[in-house]
Amino acid sequence: MKPRYQEILQSKIPIGTTKDDNITVKVIAGESLGAKAIINTITPIMYLHFKLEPGSKIVQPVPKEYNVFAYVIQGKGVFEPSYSNKVERGNLVIFDTDGNEVYIRAAEDSKIRFEVLLIGGVPLFEPITRYGPFVMNTQQEIYQAIEDYRNGKFGWYFISISYNKEYSINIIKRKQKEKIDPSYFLLNCYNQKII
Repeated sequence: MKPRYQEILQSKIPIGTTKDDNITVKVIAGESLGAKAIINTITPIMYLHFKLEPGSKIVQPVPKEYNVFAYVIQGKGVFEPSYSNKVERGNLVIFDTDGNEVYIRAAEDSKIRFEVLLIGGVPLFEPITRYGPFVMNTQQEIYQAIEDYRNGKFGWYFISISYNKEYSINIIKRKQKEKIDPSYFLLNCYNQKII
């Protein structure tokens, strides 16, 4: 399969919201709150960037065959209706594969909104080999990736990550500078098979 890239401006990423505007979601891949992604994925995946106001909650449907995890970008919340331990910024939650939905609730006592990346997909069941930032299927592919990187074949992007209050990532394209959010950056890396 040949590598490919889909250029999607942040302003074109579909956004779903609840009627009370307490929850918004950027739908990078998959569907949520009536919004559907515009990208074409090779394998079925879900990549959702939720923002929940304190005290708000959502139940996100998930296909039973998906492996799913959530990464907390900001704030604190819980992922089970009966689970009282709060998960905070910088933590990853890996869900069991025995259900077909994920429960997300922002903590009521939080002063900031709860931001979560909910990512899932059908397991590929392929071998994994890694070296530094490179993840491939075989050692030979790792060598090729390193060689491609050294020869500038990974595209035109120079990446500068700055974790400021907005968690923005600066991407510099030759003579043009554009600010994007982390979920857009990760999607680009996924599409370019960097991650």
